[in-house]
Amino acid sequence: MEITTDMHEFDDFQKKLDAASKSKDTVTFGELFTSAFMRKHSKFSDFEDLVKSGGYSADADEFKKIPDNEFDKFIKANTDFDSWKDMQQAAANEWMTKKLGF
Repeated sequence: MEITTDMHEFDDFQKKLDAASKSKDTVTFGELFTSAFMRKHSKFSDFEDLVKSGGYSADADEFKKIPDNEFDKFIKANTDFDSWKDMQQAAANEWMTKKLGF
């Protein structure tokens, strides 16, 4: 089986990658953990509801203070993910896929 690729398609893909890499360096939780993502992977409609249900604050400074191992357990019990890192990675992958137009 031979796979052929139109160079124009590759150039378009490269342009999308270049544009994505030049975009802002940070993504908000709202952009990353969309309602669709949250409903797909949890019983919550948004990230803030998830966080608040665990008795945590969605305030950025307070959120950073949550111990990783504690939040990992919470994420495992309330989402499809085994850890907070896994959840972040899945959301980032979905975000990038959409950003690239796939």
